[in-house]
Amino acid sequence: MGDPDPRTRPAVPGSSCEYCIEKVRLESEMVKSRVKLEGLLKLIKTMEQDYYHPVDDSEEYKTYCAEYKAIETEQEKLRGKRNFIPICVELNCEIRKIDSDVEDKMHDIEYNSPNRRKIAKARNLFNSPAKLIEISNKYEVLNSEEINETIEVNDNPDNSKQAAEEPGKVEKSKIPPIMLKYVKNYVDILDVIRTTCGPTENKFGNGYIKIFTISIEQYQKVQRTLKVQGFDYYLVRPI
Repeated sequence: MGDPDPRTRPAVPGSSCEYCIEKVRLESEMVKSRVKLEGLLKLIKTMEQDYYHPVDDSEEYKTYCAEYKAIETEQEKLRGKRNFIPICVELNCEIRKIDSDVEDKMHDIEYNSPNRRKIAKARNLFNSPAKLIEISNKYEVLNSEEINETIEVNDNPDNSKQAAEEPGKVEKSKIPPIMLKYVKNYVDILDVIRTTCGPTENKFGNGYIKIFTISIEQYQKVQRTLKVQGFDYYLVRPI
């Protein structure tokens, strides 16, 4: 009989699963590569700024540049391997417990209200009557059915020309953000999204990262990427 799948093999209390161990190893290698890249980049910048020693004919400069490129390529490979490691499902995995404890502590941070003496008092600066403020919800016309209809229209090749002739039909402001749950390696997750789906606008708040896309196609692609990678996220529904 062969060795059972490490995800189904019972874990010994206090031990870590093979997936988490490999993930930690890859992250350690990525940190080492990042340190090497920072050192090489400083050397390269210093040589480029040396007025009396041009780098055009410098073999040392060319060697540093080639080494920098090689390490950068290797780091991308390490990041790709790390991102394809399955999610740990073993309850007794020590590494998983540590990661969960860190996330719990972030959510348990208490909010300390400021001292009352330091709170500014409300002042009526103008005696004129207050102006009415019109409040509108920019997502009110957007619902799940409309998203699906828009996706079907964009997937139809016959409508591609019509969509090109009517720019702004699906405005960026009407596409709801994708809420990505905050984790320690969120920078690497955003790197994966940028590499596979193109640039996005990202904002952090309340333990989640809001990912704003510029089109329905990019919205779909980001959603598929997060689902394939196994990252925790949810879609914002309109109010």
